[in-house]
Amino acid sequence: MNHTHVRKNHRVAMPALASLAVAMILGWAVAAQAQQAVHGSGTTNTIPVWTSSSTIGNSLMKQSGANVNVSGGLVATTLSGNGSGVTNVNAAMLGGLLPSAFAQVGISNTFTADQTINGNLGLTGSINNMLTLQGNLTFGQGTESANVIGGFGGNSQFPGNSVASGVVGATIAGGGGASNGASLPNTVSGN
Repeated sequence: MNHTHVRKNHRVAMPALASLAVAMILGWAVAAQAQQAVHGSGTTNTIPVWTSSSTIGNSLMKQSGANVNVSGGLVATTLSGNGSGVTNVNAAMLGGLLPSAFAQVGISNTFTADQTINGNLGLTGSINNMLTLQGNLTFGQGTESANVIGGFGGNSQFPGNSVASGVVGATIAGGGGASNGASLPNTVSGN
């Protein structure tokens, strides 16, 4: 009996092997990319922030046109600009000083320490209703001067010390008042 041996080729064809290798490499690349992918969601006009090493979420900052709005505190070592657009500031401390260390606009201020003013002081009104400074007054020859009115400031019934309209360079050092129902103010009526 004749036996015929048929030899079978067990080798995989080269093109099939190459396709398998490419598929495996692409599969690993997709898996690696999936592990490194950034996940998260955001809100329109909200600046994103990394909430973990692979996730992005919303920060405390939003952009509205040319403005960036911060809904939390702002910490910076320096800020620059002229401050002309800064509004509604309520600082807890400025330069290590509490707000009470600064004059407040639109309210009465009391200073407990000595104050020094280098330069001109313009004052409209009186100090404790006892001293009035009228500055930047000009008389006939174009010379500037001031009026100083001290003493009785008057009340709802009696007029206080005064300087007549148009008078420049007047000084009332004090005095004046009311006595027995009569007003006794000091008045300067000429330059």
